[in-house]
Amino acid sequence: MKKHKFLTIFISILVLLFLVHLGLRIFVEQKVFSKMGPGGEKDYKKWVTEEVIIDPSEIKAPPFLPETEKAAQNFREQWEELKERALDISSKYRDYLRSEDKPTTQLEALFKELPEMQPLLSAMEELSQQPDYEIEALAAGQKPEEVKNIPFPNFLSWQVTQKLFSLKSYKLLLEEDFSGALEHAEKIIRCSKTHKYSTIIANLIGIAGYSIGAKAWIKAVDDCDDPALLKKTLDQQNMLAPQEPFFDPDLDPSVLDNLGTIKTAHRYGIQGDIRGKTGRELWGEAFLVEARFREQLILPHLTDPKDIEWQEKMIQNNRQTSALFGGEIKNIKGLGYALMSGILDPVFYNIARPNFSEMGTRDRVSRAKFDLLRIHTAWKLFTLEKGEEPKTLEDLCPEYLPEPLIDHFSKAGEILRIDPFPYSIGPDQIDQKTNIFYDPTNGTLSLGDVFLKP
Repeated sequence: MKKHKFLTIFISILVLLFLVHLGLRIFVEQKVFSKMGPGGEKDYKKWVTEEVIIDPSEIKAPPFLPETEKAAQNFREQWEELKERALDISSKYRDYLRSEDKPTTQLEALFKELPEMQPLLSAMEELSQQPDYEIEALAAGQKPEEVKNIPFPNFLSWQVTQKLFSLKSYKLLLEEDFSGALEHAEKIIRCSKTHKYSTIIANLIGIAGYSIGAKAWIKAVDDCDDPALLKKTLDQQNMLAPQEPFFDPDLDPSVLDNLGTIKTAHRYGIQGDIRGKTGRELWGEAFLVEARFREQLILPHLTDPKDIEWQEKMIQNNRQTSALFGGEIKNIKGLGYALMSGILDPVFYNIARPNFSEMGTRDRVSRAKFDLLRIHTAWKLFTLEKGEEPKTLEDLCPEYLPEPLIDHFSKAGEILRIDPFPYSIGPDQIDQKTNIFYDPTNGTLSLGDVFLKP
């Protein structure tokens, strides 16, 4: 009798806990969904319930080429030696470009420091000659400086070196060495090539690199009247145009990012399972991959007890967070995280979703600007060779551009507009006829059209 009573109480408690869990979940969902934009609830339901169909072979990646490892290691060594001066020069150059008062003496002082940076620039140039995917995988890699046997350039070193290339390009441009200026602009782009969504950091490298490289190229193109040199430049631009993502771009942005993280980790020999998982579960797998990455590639090389303690703590946090999103559960604490996730999933998704969406928007802005640069170059070359301006974008194809370039913000897949000059309708997806200039400092999703100011 006592046993039967105990069982009844136990079942009642389980039912009560289930009802409380269900009630809290419904309450949280209603609160969160009311704050999501159009389609938010539908996207969330898909993220939680639908299996992501991905061919496992798409995740597999071969080891780094020995030449790439050597080039990346050389770049890292030069960066460690010169980073203080490089950061100082880069910062002064940025301030110079932003200031309204641009004294020549200030610029000349920066030019005088460039020879000191040549070892770093040469190392970046050597790295840029490696196959595209090698560069992309390195750029997408995490950035633990403690690792001694794997080359890890990081976002800061990459971006600062690109700015130094931009400064050198500017110097050559003022000396009317257009060939050299255009060549250095190309190097900036080549070193910023990343597949979209390989990781957030890789995407930022791509955006920063294309932005810096495009600005250097625009200045050189505007001042160059040599058709042969512009033709060579246009060929390089067409070759270096931002690539399509290596996964289906219609997937949820968070899914794309996690798949890219798992694929990048595979390059370093860290395996991740993507079979039969929902978008939510792929979050858990990505955190688990990061835990393995730290455990296998970072921890064994540490000697400082504080560094070891910190890494072990991060590994534990990654594994617990993995459990929160459907990854492996190894202890009671992990089980507690997993149970709580049923309630907190909508909150986490709503917090992360805008960040991933913003990343995609910034990527499309970068792509639009680069396509406008290609049109800008093709337009000038057409005018020099034909003696008149083209009347439509189709006039540039296929002699100058392989095909009319599509506006990445147009839902109908329309080509970029050209009246009064080439432009994209921008993130607001409203054609402002170039009366409003899109400026990301007003917000990633702010009003305005994307165009190169004439």
